[in-house]
Amino acid sequence: MKTIKGVEVKELPPVNPGDLSKPTFELWKGVLGRQVTLNIREKGTPHKLHYHTGKDPSKDPERIGLIVGKARLYAENNKGETLDMVIEAGKDNVIELVFEKGVRHDLEYLSLCIILEYRETPFNSEELDMCY
Repeated sequence: MKTIKGVEVKELPPVNPGDLSKPTFELWKGVLGRQVTLNIREKGTPHKLHYHTGKDPSKDPERIGLIVGKARLYAENNKGETLDMVIEAGKDNVIELVFEKGVRHDLEYLSLCIILEYRETPFNSEELDMCY
């Protein structure tokens, strides 16, 4: 898959390919943490281009898993390199995204999307590490 410095995009196959009636996927294997956040986003849900400073350890780097759905990913690193691609996850794959601090990124939800976010710290809506 296409990528730029500061962004990882991986398509992950199920770890149990013999039983696709209940596919199981491993994201961020070996990375320890305290919280996984589940986000459900309807098609067209607004999401602004933003970046993280890294003051929140959960955003250095930010780890997101697209579990089900289709989205347009846009990212731009500090070298001016851009990534603009459609990603899709479902029964046969999930998409793992890793954004380093300072990388501007946005997801445009093209369908209902189910997303997991791996967090080193509990979510605190009053102390968001998000800049526009």
